[in-house]
Amino acid sequence: RIQRLQTGSNAPHSNYAYDLVLPYLLIYLSADQQADISVSADPFVAFPMANFLMSKGFKVVRETEEALKKRSTAPALSLSARSQTKEEVLAWFNDILRTSVRSKL
Repeated sequence: RIQRLQTGSNAPHSNYAYDLVLPYLLIYLSADQQADISVSADPFVAFPMANFLMSKGFKVVRETEEALKKRSTAPALSLSARSQTKEEVLAWFNDILRTSVRSKL
C-alpha cells in the first residue's frame, strides 16, 4: 500500500512511488510471481510508472485504504515516502525468502 504524501510535492513528474515499491517488487519478479501480488496506491499519489508495472504483470490498483480493506483480507505492507530503512527492506526480503519463495531447482 502506497500512502499519500502528507507534505511535499505530488507532481506527476515525481516518481517516488516507483522508487518506494521497486525493492519489494524485485523479489516477486525474480521468482516470476508478479501475478501473485497487487500494489494498492492512494488515488492521490502521482504514479507515472503504474502503466509500466502493469505491462510487466503486476496488478496496480488506485484505491482508498477503506476500499483495500474491503477488497483484500491479506495483510498489507504499508509504505510511506522515506520511512523504510535499508535494514527494514532487507528484513522483509529475508522473511519472504524463508516463507514463500520456493526454488525451481
